Amino acid sequence: MKSNKEEKNIDAEEVEMTFEEAMEKLELLVEQLECGRMSLDESLDTFEQGMKLASRCRKRLDNAERRIEQLINEGGKIKSEPFNSKEDKE
Repeated sequence: MKSNKEEKNIDAEEVEMTFEEAMEKLELLVEQLECGRMSLDESLDTFEQGMKLASRCRKRLDNAERRIEQLINEGGKIKSEPFNSKEDKE
């Protein structure tokens, strides 16, 4: 298992990651878990780290969605509308 110092270093690195970097790291963690070569403790640590990254990514996406909603402008007034991606329209 990782020491508190190691966990704090990992957390600090994750905070400074861009969304894209966090997603890449999350994909790597998923691949590591799927290969099944880690011990139970390593798997749990990796899973926990992945859940933290997933939560941070979700928060960043939620913030981006709120910004998009605020930026939709209709007749000089801000009109809040949910963001609909191309996939939603198909």
